[in-house]
Amino acid sequence: MTAPRVARNAWLLGVLAALALAAAHAQDAAPLPVGAPAASAYVDPDEAAQAVQYVEKADPRDRNKVLNELTRALKKDPKHVGMLCARGYIHAQGGNGDAAELDFAMAASYAAGRSDVMRHVYWSWGWARLALGAPREALAHWQNAARLHGGAPFWLPYTNAIGLWRMDQRELALAWFAAAVRSKPELATREGVEALATSWQDDERRTLEDVYEAWAAKPKG
Repeated sequence: MTAPRVARNAWLLGVLAALALAAAHAQDAAPLPVGAPAASAYVDPDEAAQAVQYVEKADPRDRNKVLNELTRALKKDPKHVGMLCARGYIHAQGGNGDAAELDFAMAASYAAGRSDVMRHVYWSWGWARLALGAPREALAHWQNAARLHGGAPFWLPYTNAIGLWRMDQRELALAWFAAAVRSKPELATREGVEALATSWQDDERRTLEDVYEAWAAKPKG
């Protein structure tokens, strides 16, 4: 590839990233997009709502190693949406918000028009925003993922609950956790909560446990 072509491609990538980031920041100012949960259960499957370990035989807690491996892999396949999301989430966990946003913006640009792939971007981006201390934006991304799903995805009640809890919207958070229990009855027990959060980060797990404890202490009637 010639130098002018490389420069042109880099410029186009930069434009795409800038546009996607501008859209993301515009969304940040949107009103809280979460209302009360439905009375029905949230049990619809969603294959897009899962973290994938793209680096084989690497401890996911070893962020630097996983980050380096993902970066090497992305040099060979720079438009791989899943790996961009995975790297973006790791950047977010390390507090590097700019790098995280750039990865997710690029992932969104490559996923455009593919609903299932875009759902994974929004779902992952929500967790990244939560890690960066932006629960309102996390909730907005999760609502976008749910909208693209079109049904009642199983993950929505407990993600809404922890996002709202981080925003100090405690009563609404407990309403969503109650919906999570209706949908997944094992969440009515501490063991069920621990099982759900087995692979979560420590701060994510603590928030879910806080929500559970408040729900368990609330009179049922």
